[in-house]
Amino acid sequence: MKRYECLICGEVYDPEMGDYDGAIEPGVPFDALPDAWICPECGAPREDFMEIEDLVKAVVREDDRPATPVLAVKFVSLLSGSATRH
Repeated sequence: MKRYECLICGEVYDPEMGDYDGAIEPGVPFDALPDAWICPECGAPREDFMEIEDLVKAVVREDDRPATPVLAVKFVSLLSGSATRH
């Protein structure tokens, strides 16, 4: 099953584990989570999650060298005050 990572805090939703705090049983794929489900770590909505395979592709440049990770860029932006949190 596909795993998804929160782009805000880095929490990973693993369908094999489910979400005990959110009353999501193991085996529930990300696409089947309720619309109101939020990140158990930071409260971000489902829209702020990205499939881990897609996230890896997003941080690798065309020349196959690693680019700056998405979360690090967001963190630096938050520290500098140039971005706002949801």
